[in-house]
Amino acid sequence: MLAQYANSPVIVKLTEGIKEQLDNTKTIDDWFRVVFDLRTATGFGLDIWGKILNQSRRFQFLDENDNLVDVYLEGAQTVDGVAYTAEQMEELYRDVLFFKAFSYITNCTIKSMNDLMRFYFEDKVVFVYEIGTMAIEVVFRFFVNKLEKAIFASELFPKPTGVGMNFRFIEDGAWMGFFEDGSDPTEPDKQPFAPYDNKPFYPYDK
Repeated sequence: MLAQYANSPVIVKLTEGIKEQLDNTKTIDDWFRVVFDLRTATGFGLDIWGKILNQSRRFQFLDENDNLVDVYLEGAQTVDGVAYTAEQMEELYRDVLFFKAFSYITNCTIKSMNDLMRFYFEDKVVFVYEIGTMAIEVVFRFFVNKLEKAIFASELFPKPTGVGMNFRFIEDGAWMGFFEDGSDPTEPDKQPFAPYDNKPFYPYDK
């Protein structure tokens, strides 16, 4: 009778070994993490997303002197006087891909844009709000370096047709009070806040 072999140590070990060989749970988990999920994809996975979204690792922006800076977002390098590790370049390329994907899946309402900002920047404060007729503003409440600013404020960031868009970068604890409306592009560190009657207000967090 076959039942007498049901608990055979040899047969049990063989069947467990076959199960381990055929179990693709780890492969699926790894594929989801490294390729499928844009928030965790790395290297090869980001390159696949780049093919899907038709967005290369090459990114161009104007520096403070209006010179065109051409950056290939891969590998450790120095850009505009700032040194980046290979891991930081991967994160920057991820940002580029996210904003490109963002443009395909949003209807550009304030709600949908804020929902996507919360989804991607889940551990940081980023929000979009209306600042006037046919004008919106995107506020980043954390430290943003030069290259990140260029990416965040580039044409990659989607906006409603015919609506003006402004970007504001406010590091927590660095600001308080209100300045006169209007900004001076020659002094980016002294950009004013919105006028008093225009929410949201910016608290001093320290």
